[in-house]
Amino acid sequence: MTTRSIGSNALALAGSRFISATGAITASVIAARSLGPSGFGSFVAIIALAFVANIVVTFGTDTLVVREVAVDPATEEIGESIGLQLAIALPLILAAAVAVTLRASGALMIAAVGLLPGIWSTTSLAILRGRERMELAAVANIVGAAVAVGGAAIAAANEAEVAGFIATSVCGLTATAIVAVALTRRLVSTSWRPSLSTWTWRRAAPFASMVAATAVASSSGVLALEVFGAEDATGHFGAANRISEGMRLLPAAFFGAAFPAMTRSVHLTETYSRTIVRITVATAILITTVALVAQPMVNTMYGGFDGSVRPLRVLSIGLLPLLFRLKWSFELIAHGDEKAAANASIVAAAVTVVLATTAALVGGPTLVATASVVGIGVHAVVLGLKRRKNAGVAGDSAQQR
Repeated sequence: MTTRSIGSNALALAGSRFISATGAITASVIAARSLGPSGFGSFVAIIALAFVANIVVTFGTDTLVVREVAVDPATEEIGESIGLQLAIALPLILAAAVAVTLRASGALMIAAVGLLPGIWSTTSLAILRGRERMELAAVANIVGAAVAVGGAAIAAANEAEVAGFIATSVCGLTATAIVAVALTRRLVSTSWRPSLSTWTWRRAAPFASMVAATAVASSSGVLALEVFGAEDATGHFGAANRISEGMRLLPAAFFGAAFPAMTRSVHLTETYSRTIVRITVATAILITTVALVAQPMVNTMYGGFDGSVRPLRVLSIGLLPLLFRLKWSFELIAHGDEKAAANASIVAAAVTVVLATTAALVGGPTLVATASVVGIGVHAVVLGLKRRKNAGVAGDSAQQR
């Protein structure tokens, strides 16, 4: 077990994700300015589809690997995780190839190929997190972000279309995978040979349904506007969503760093509780700040995307329920109740998809942003009720003993 503290790990992970988010936002800004609202709408729609596909391929194995490596660094889950992901990714890549032959966008095929480096990136980063070496994960993420931004700049200079910018995103992911695997191999000697096990499928299933449902919910706004909204609406919402995604990575960094230690019940300590209070206050301050500077922020970053200002203000409000959604979800998983977390995610995803689709049909980006925030709130409430129920059951059991 590493001697690094949760604080230093959280700082490394937060810094890593901040730089990654900054890189993703910078690349999206370059793409938006080069492609315009309509082309950028297509870009973010394909990115959203790739995000969902990556979650499907991962099948929740990243969270499983983090937990298992935290308990036993010699776990066999690594090779089995890679084998499971390959078994899912290859049919999806084949389906994308068929779609392209039927005149779908070539950018879709490029995004599909990106699933392959994503497998090794996801697995190696999960190992580093499980070993509580977030500073090494940070190095890999920073390299990937730099490659993605540099690629986007080259694509813009060559007046590339959507496919060119999708390719730069895949290049960034590939760079992250190469660096992460190199660093992980020096830390863990477990075999990386892909293998298949029905046991891994069964164990990963709750994580898979949980993460897939969350991915569908987070992508529903962009996809609903792409299908049912006005042509430019997706671009305006996508710009606001890219900024809010960057902000969401910050609280996620803390819980990502604390999760391995939750297997040792760190979340039951007073220090953890006080930290949650501080993070809540900081989140409230961040929401207020975004509300005040949303207009100049959007103008400076994107230019010509005035329709993104109000959605950004609304989406920033979702940071508060997101904080508690992450808290209660990770705590349930640490207690071995991933099925409860998965069920809550499925309920919230269904609510979010219905709300986002309705909002896209009758309104615009701001209403879709509101639907997204309501969905996050529903998710947090369901998780909180389940966490409270579990705490009550545990208390009753302790009294009986």
